[in-house]
Parts: sequence; C-alpha cells; structure tokens
Amino acid sequence: MIFKISIIKNFVIILILVILTSLFLEIILFFGYLITNHQYFENYEETRKRNSFLESIENTPNFIDEINSNEFKIAIFGGSTANGYSSTIGFETFLKKSLPKKNVIHNYSQNAAPFVNFQSKIVNVVSSFYDVIIIYSGNNEIWSHLYSKVNDSKLAISLPDGSIINQNFSHDIRAKNIKKLLNNSKTNNQNIDIFLLTKKIRIANFSRRIYVILNRFINKFQKRKNNQEYKIKYFINEQIVSDLDKKNIYESFNNKVLEIKNNLREDQLLILSTTLTNDLYLPIHDFQNLNNNSIKSLNNKISNFLIKYDFINSNAFDVNNTEDFPDGATFEYLKGVNCLNKNFLKVYPNDVNNCKEFYHAAREADGLPLRTLPSLNSKIRLLKNKYKNIKVIDPDIRLLNEKNNYLFLEYFVDIHHPSALGHSIIAEEILKILIPTKKIKFNKIDKCDNFKIESVEVDEKIKPDVGSFKYIIGTNIRWLKNFNLKTFKPNLHQFYIKEASIKQKNCYK
Repeated sequence: MIFKISIIKNFVIILILVILTSLFLEIILFFGYLITNHQYFENYEETRKRNSFLESIENTPNFIDEINSNEFKIAIFGGSTANGYSSTIGFETFLKKSLPKKNVIHNYSQNAAPFVNFQSKIVNVVSSFYDVIIIYSGNNEIWSHLYSKVNDSKLAISLPDGSIINQNFSHDIRAKNIKKLLNNSKTNNQNIDIFLLTKKIRIANFSRRIYVILNRFINKFQKRKNNQEYKIKYFINEQIVSDLDKKNIYESFNNKVLEIKNNLREDQLLILSTTLTNDLYLPIHDFQNLNNNSIKSLNNKISNFLIKYDFINSNAFDVNNTEDFPDGATFEYLKGVNCLNKNFLKVYPNDVNNCKEFYHAAREADGLPLRTLPSLNSKIRLLKNKYKNIKVIDPDIRLLNEKNNYLFLEYFVDIHHPSALGHSIIAEEILKILIPTKKIKFNKIDKCDNFKIESVEVDEKIKPDVGSFKYIIGTNIRWLKNFNLKTFKPNLHQFYIKEASIKQKNCYK
C-alpha cells in the first residue's frame, strides 16, 4: 500500500513539474514573440496567418450560415490549381471581384487531391446546397488510379523516384467529416474544434518545428546511408501505367461527372472545365521495353538535348537527331520541338496547331502522366451542348494558337500550375457562362501580376494580396528547386526559378 502511494506521489510530482516547465516555456515563447515577432515563437494560428494559409472552407466561422443562406451560391472543386497553388491570384479571386459581393463562393479544392473518389465524394455531400458547381480538375487523376490499384491489389507501388504508394491513402475522410458537420448543424449540435487549444499553444507549434527539422535531418541521413539519392530519369523500362490504365482514368472521370449531373436539380448548373497544361515540359517518363544499357544510353542522349536546347526560342536542335529516339513520349515531344523551330517552319508551314498536336501526343504517351491526359480533356469537350445542366468551358483551346513560346510560358509557373495570367483566362471563360452580357476581360498591366477588369459595367483593378505575395512566390521557388533536384537533368525549372526570383526581388518589397 505504501509502495502504491509512493508511486502515485512521484507521478503527481513529475506531472506538476512537466506542467510548470511547459508553462514556463510557454511564457518565454509568448514574450519572445511579443518582443521580436520572430516565427520561431509563433503559435499555429500565427504561422498560418503569416503564410496566408486558408482553412478548409468547412472550417471557416461562417460556413454553416453561408451554406444555408438564400444567396446565390457557387462551389468550386479541384486540386491545387483550383486552390490557387503557387499563383499570386487564383481564378476564385477573379470571380469574387467580378460577381456581386453578396454571392457566396465556397472553394472545396485541395492541393494534390484527385477528382475521382476524393473531390467527387465531397460534391455528392454538398452539391444540393449550391446553384452552380464548378469543376476544374484533371492533373491529379493518375493518383486516384494508383491509389485504387493499390487498394484493390493490397500491394504497394514503387515509383522511379523512390516514393512508395501504399494503402495508407484514405478516399473519403473529408467528405464524411463535412457530412457530419452539416448533420450536426441541423440539430444545433455544432462540432467543437478539439484542436483549438493546440492551435493557441506556442510550445506545441515549437515542438512541431523541432520534429520537422529532426525528421528532415534523419531522412537525409538515411538516404545517404542507403545511397538512395533518387533522380527522376526520363526513360524507364518498368511500366507504371498502360494505355488501358489511361483509358480507365478518363472513363472514371467521365462517369463521376455524369453521376454528379444525374443528381442535380433542374435549377442547378454544372460548369466543367478543360485544364491548362504546360506542354513545353518534357514528359515525366518514357517507357521503353529495352535493357538497362539501352535505357542509360537514351537518358544520356536526352540529357545532352536538354543542355543545348533553348526552350524560349526553339532554334537549337537538329531535326535529324530525332531519329536517334524510339517511338514514344520523347519522340513525339521532339517532333513538336522541331515543328515549332523557326528553321523548320517550311516543313510545317505556319500551322502551330499541328505542332501542338505533337506535344499533346507526347503528354498522352507519358509514362507517368502528372499532367492532364489530352484524352481526358477531349472527353470533357464531348459533353459540350450534350446536357442542359452541364456547360463546358475550354480555356485550354485558347493557348493552342499562341505562337510565341515565351508568351505561352507566361501562362504557367511550372509544369502545370497556371500563373495569375493563366487563372485570368479560366475566370473569363467561367464568367461567360455566369454573366454572358458583361463580357469581362482581365488585362495584365505589369510584371507584378496587377490586372485591370475591362467590361461595360466594371472598371476595377485586381492586385495580389501583398501580405501573401512573398510567401506564394517563395513556395513556387521551393517547389521548383525540389523538383529540379529530383530531376535527372534540368528542364524548364531553371527558367521559372529565374522568373519567380525576379518577381520576388522587384515586386512589393
């Protein structure tokens, strides 16, 4: 009995010491932030605010009131592009600046989220609340397919960069949580944020920072120890996705869209968009059924091309050299390069659209299609004028006629994320459906992503949020550098790093 009391007393003493130590550290961090305003003393909420992180729409304070209001309501679904990732202005902002302020716009999009079995499940939960559903998705559908493949086979998939896809990917947690939130709101039983306290506590955020730093160091050490410095090589001889897999990807997407359409009321509208894609990037992988030595030789040849080729002017590659490559994604890409090459326009007389078809063929043949498959965009186009409650917009077609490579590249910030300029044309196409009489156009007026709205009724300027501008550009640069480090040879990453760095230096100092 005495022994048990002694254990309890020791436990209580240790607990009190831990609480007092934590309280002491919390006070130090609080006054440290108060005096220095340094990021290492922040709590979770202050970190998110500094980095301009937005809460998921369902976690915002007015969500329940807004979704149940009688105002005209619009919902946006998609991946990182629809979420405005790495862009100083997203199409959501362009819409908000152009539509009546009383309209409710809820953006459910999420970075890296595929549409099939991810965003589509959220649409099924919330669509009945909205007048207009906007779907801008396609770049992440490869992941939905691979996740389903892993879940069906119970076997992990290893990718060429060393990453592993296993069964730890859940498809519907967020959709279930939103459904629960909406059900609770009907009974006035609002969910309490159990993480609210940890968001306020500084020591929790400080501990998280320490964990991230240590984890990064351990992973780096482990890779060196195991000699696992993975590089993404363009030519591979282990197939990741087949032509049949690609067909399943765009058919699954189409089926989910039709399923959503069938659940809409007559007074609801679905706006479905093709996606913008930076075709001047080389395909991620080119699968060839060859031995390791042949694959190595092909990677060396394409790396020499990447060193010499001028992506902006398209004038530093000999058309005859394409014969050194087998049929496939890379060969189609090089045919596109030569087609746009000013020295060979006489072979394809000024028909830029024909040149872009080679790039589209390269993207379709990509061994790991991280960009929207052209066949998926084509499937979307087939829905145009087919159903009363589906309106198809096609911003992708607007880029087909761009003859200047540099101007084409300005519509993006990397391999597939649109720039503010790219987002502006997506918004213009959406507004043609929502307010066809206004004919709104967004004109970029400087290099710092300031725009002017031009229409009959609106004369206003749109500019990036100054507070988040630096973080967004920094995020873009970090993403590009990380991708560049993984790549066997540089592609267009260096070009975009340079462009972003200039913008970071000269805008909103």
